[in-house]
Amino acid sequence: MAARVSVFNRIGPQHPGFNNVSFYGQDHWKTTSKVSLTYGVRWEVNPSPGMRRDQNAFAVNQVTDISEMKVAPHATPLWKTTYGNFAPRIGFAYQLSDDSGKELVLRGGVGLLYDTGQDRVGEVLTDSLPFLSGSSVFSSPFPGGLLRANIPGDLPLSIFDPHLKLPYTFTWNLTMQRALGSSQSISTSYVGSVGRRLLSTQTLFGRNPEFSFIRLTTNAGKSNYQSMQVQFDRRLDRRLWSLISYTWSKSLDNTSPDSAANALLASTELGNDWGPSDFDVRHTLTGALSYEIPVPTTTGVGNALFSNWTFDSIFNARSARPLNVVYDFPTTFGFAYLRPNLVSGVPLYLLDSSAAGGRSINAAAFVVPLELNQGDLGRNALRGFPFYQIDIALRRKFNFSEFVSLQLQVDAYNVMNHPNFDDPSGIDLSLGTKFATSGPLHPNVTFGESASLVGRSVLRGGGFGSFYGPGGARALRLSLKLVF
Repeated sequence: MAARVSVFNRIGPQHPGFNNVSFYGQDHWKTTSKVSLTYGVRWEVNPSPGMRRDQNAFAVNQVTDISEMKVAPHATPLWKTTYGNFAPRIGFAYQLSDDSGKELVLRGGVGLLYDTGQDRVGEVLTDSLPFLSGSSVFSSPFPGGLLRANIPGDLPLSIFDPHLKLPYTFTWNLTMQRALGSSQSISTSYVGSVGRRLLSTQTLFGRNPEFSFIRLTTNAGKSNYQSMQVQFDRRLDRRLWSLISYTWSKSLDNTSPDSAANALLASTELGNDWGPSDFDVRHTLTGALSYEIPVPTTTGVGNALFSNWTFDSIFNARSARPLNVVYDFPTTFGFAYLRPNLVSGVPLYLLDSSAAGGRSINAAAFVVPLELNQGDLGRNALRGFPFYQIDIALRRKFNFSEFVSLQLQVDAYNVMNHPNFDDPSGIDLSLGTKFATSGPLHPNVTFGESASLVGRSVLRGGGFGSFYGPGGARALRLSLKLVF
């Protein structure tokens, strides 16, 4: 018996037309020898995409009351074009001190940036009525189960608020940079941004008599990012170059996915989804060093063997990323996800030396509601594993002429062979599946466990080795490069 059997067809090919018009002007003004200003403004016009060859996606008349929503007449644009999208920005530099070796500079800027608002339209042409046909049947004998006739209400309809406006982000930064001698400097920055009218997609079931499966995109998304960034930079001097930077940041939003298909089934009150962004990392430390190894002799065999050698190293470390615990249920087109309720007094994690990374998420800390409802667990309320890795390299350059050289290099990736376990992701963040509204939960036996090292994860590179991406086991690579 198959839990669900589906057959779908996509009508194609489609010929969407995406149009964008932008104008930008900028000026630079140096008021004194110590103060300069750069300012400009950008104007954006981004109409909703249209379909060529007389093919049109479904526009709707309104989204205030989904139960009364109707399909708009043919050729109606998905949303109305707005023309007041002016995005000013200004930056300044002020040299507070010009004492040699102690220069002190203050830099800053603010700006308004608009998005095109067209990111999610492409999915309308593949995973939405009227470009998608087919149906699903549940609890069907397999093989040999017959599919029922296609019912349009069983398939997703992707719609947009007809009064959709362009998303925008307001950004700002302020940096103080101080010279520490002729070749070193340290800088401290405050960088922030707030996003408003961001695209947010909700999945709605049973809200409309004609379309029971709706993906609604509106301007309900918002975000807030704040960070402190410290950087030390030593320019190449006396054979040594180094750079080290630390960032403390906090990113919050109520929607992170760029894809409507990845949007979870959300409640109508998006305030319940306000929490850490999917990419929120509180602490990041990076460093790089390059050292030209001195030659013991200026002539003879020693010079021939030991000249032009350079040692390089890169260090990366960060704190853990957020994890969003859910449970799932099948729909006629894919799965939908909801968050469970949190059980008070029960630890969220289980310490287990036999588990990957020595820790897994405790399934007993959550309980699934009796009905298909959004639980009280916050979005992205848990955290995965931290990460750190050190890479080193030793290289030798052979100069054949002024323009031709050969570089021999040995790289050691993750030289400490530190295991960086990948966060649970995808199905491993789902407690299990409910195949009926009030039916039991079929638990997921791999819930909350890491499935691989970061470098071996299919999501992070497919296991091509540490030199194709961070996080794998220690790897050595010998390479030759001809430069001309």
